[in-house]
Amino acid sequence: MRQRDSAALLSIVAPQIEFSFGGSGGRAEFARAWQLRGPGTSPIWPELEAVLRLGCAREGGTFWAPSLFVQSAGPRDPFATWVAVRSGAPLHTRPDATGAPVARLDWDVLEAEGDDGESGWLRVGLADGRRGFVRRADIRSVLDYRAGFERVGGRWMLTVFIAGD
Repeated sequence: MRQRDSAALLSIVAPQIEFSFGGSGGRAEFARAWQLRGPGTSPIWPELEAVLRLGCAREGGTFWAPSLFVQSAGPRDPFATWVAVRSGAPLHTRPDATGAPVARLDWDVLEAEGDDGESGWLRVGLADGRRGFVRRADIRSVLDYRAGFERVGGRWMLTVFIAGD
């Protein structure tokens, strides 16, 4: 991954990879869409690194990265569901690091309650009713990029790399 080797990545991409909603799919289109011709220049590298850094979880025959995609599954609004991805991330009383801490987060599933889209903070609620503000750098939307790995022809391959619902 650190070498940003497009050929190595494409060698594990499934022939019929899903990478967009409404697109044709497939390895060749994936390579074009992610500009995998030049070494290390594709915009996929930071996205893929962020996804893989957060670990995997199994759901059926698929391993999903990040694991939060599986952990947060259930009867939740995917547009309002976020997960704290930094152990010990503080939940503050106001959108400011000097705000009193309400809680320390550890992979908590959060429900967004307010988002100005501009500040580095999101107003969220915890399942136990506590509410506050968390830095965007410490959370990730369940609709952000996710990767699915499955066995294809006896090999583990990347079968899904997609964002959205």
